[in-house]
Amino acid sequence: MAMNRPNALEFGSTYQQTCQHKPQDGACIDTLSMQVRLCDFWPAYPRLWFKHFKAVMAPQKQGDDARYQAAIARLGLDALQQVSDIIVDPPAEDKYGTLKAQLIGIYEESDTRKLQKLMEEMELGDQKPSQVSRKMRELAGNKMPDTTLRIMWVKLLPPSVRAVLSVSDATDLDKLAQLADNVR
Repeated sequence: MAMNRPNALEFGSTYQQTCQHKPQDGACIDTLSMQVRLCDFWPAYPRLWFKHFKAVMAPQKQGDDARYQAAIARLGLDALQQVSDIIVDPPAEDKYGTLKAQLIGIYEESDTRKLQKLMEEMELGDQKPSQVSRKMRELAGNKMPDTTLRIMWVKLLPPSVRAVLSVSDATDLDKLAQLADNVR
């Protein structure tokens, strides 16, 4: 997934716009640093993007309006169109929370779709076994116990890896995944 990064002229423009209204140079550098670290919105992983966004914004201690504006600045055209009602007529309070809820509601897959992917579309491919187990856990959420996930996961492994795991004392999915990574 390619990330669009602003060029040096855009950074300079952003820096000048931000810093014209701030008397402390340190605040300008902090704001520029935050803008550089914010990546474009990830439609495939909206909840994860908002976690990233929160981590980048946390040291800035920005208010609701600043977080709202920073989030809008990282949206692509499709996402902007999806939330145009909020952008054109933002709520008086909790702009950022409203924008976040709307984007997650639009882009996050339903629990049913996640379970369908888990049950029907999982394959090992060229991924490490531990990567597949993490993806399976992510899709399952709290809807399926590890014992069931382990059974499904083992079926995806090559017979030679399954043979090694069958003689292992480990039952924890993480430990089995690490062992499978080492065998593969």
